[in-house]
Amino acid sequence: MSKKTTFDLELAIPKTLAYMAAHPEPEEPLYGMVTNGSSYLFIKTLGKQYGISDLFTTRSQYRSNLYEVLKILKHLGSWIVN
Repeated sequence: MSKKTTFDLELAIPKTLAYMAAHPEPEEPLYGMVTNGSSYLFIKTLGKQYGISDLFTTRSQYRSNLYEVLKILKHLGSWIVN
C-alpha cells in the first residue's frame, strides 16, 4: 500500500492487517509492506499474531536505510521466485 510522502504509515497498518487476515491460508507466514515512497514498514503475520518492523527511511539527511530496505526487498523477492 502506498500513500503520499506526508502520509503517516501508522494509519495504514490496520487496513493492511485486515487484507492480510483475509488470506486463505492463515497458518502460512504472510509478509506485507506499507510505504509512502520514502518510509517503509514491513509486516509479518502468522495466524492471529503479527509483527511490525522498525521504521525504515530512504530519504533522510541524517540516516538513510536505503541499503537495508533494498536488502529486505531482495530477500522477499527471492522467496517469490522460489
